[in-house]
Amino acid sequence: MLEALRDHGIRLSIDDYGTGQSTLSYLKTLPVHELKIDKMFVTRLCEHEGDLIMVRSTIDLAHQLGLSVVAEGTEDWTTIGRLAELGCDYAQGFGIGRGMSFEELRALAQSPLKRAA
Repeated sequence: MLEALRDHGIRLSIDDYGTGQSTLSYLKTLPVHELKIDKMFVTRLCEHEGDLIMVRSTIDLAHQLGLSVVAEGTEDWTTIGRLAELGCDYAQGFGIGRGMSFEELRALAQSPLKRAA
């Protein structure tokens, strides 16, 4: 089923990587496009060397396998900057923006960009 979805152009992700049922074997066997690193590792990567090592190695592994990487739980710009330095492809979390309805997203997308003074 996942192969058929991928063949139809649907992008697939492994969510919450590093916890629960997300294992290395999934990276090898599932036809996915991206890996989402669980926020448990991301939120403390600037304070804890172990989390930094886990995130860095996960990004490197995913890229070696041809996958893009999303870091979940990005709550501040310091973490987002560090993730950029590590080569993370995407960030997801309140540091980027709060959840919103489709209508709010559409209005945001259609509004002109405002620069901070």
